[in-house]
Amino acid sequence: MLSRRAARHADRRFSGPVRYTGDGWRIGGGGELALSHNLFLRAAFRYSDYGRVARGQKAAGMIGWRF
Repeated sequence: MLSRRAARHADRRFSGPVRYTGDGWRIGGGGELALSHNLFLRAAFRYSDYGRVARGQKAAGMIGWRF
């Protein structure tokens, strides 16, 4: 979610505060690799685009142990 300051400055064409509506799209993917019977690696990537309001990329990785 955008801070109030970022939302105010996101689009200067409006005289009042800019409201974030959440219109946009997101795409992503990921995978998991077994290193042994219990140990695994997981990775994911996400790209979001909400026009002039917000754009971003996020990558995450983890190592896990199954009981």
